[in-house]
Amino acid sequence: MSNKETAMGFVAALLGTASCTLLFTAMVAKGDAIDSLIFLYQQNKLGALISLGALVNLVLFFVAIRRNKNAFATGVLICSILLVVLIAILKINS
Repeated sequence: MSNKETAMGFVAALLGTASCTLLFTAMVAKGDAIDSLIFLYQQNKLGALISLGALVNLVLFFVAIRRNKNAFATGVLICSILLVVLIAILKINS
């Protein structure tokens, strides 16, 4: 397995999740995105928003598997697992 390909998959999944999360925030929010994220954190809804944003990782993973880019898919999977841990921490601390 190539560490470079794995890192690229991790970064792609992280950027995809962040961009989709911010896109969903921009569609729903009336004000600033940062204020909306803080409000969602206070309402214990930030984990749900991150989960919605992470759905793009599913597409990235299956496209990588389909094209036999197993190292890239491994990076996407590692990022997804870390996002699950982050969401669990957010749920526990609420």
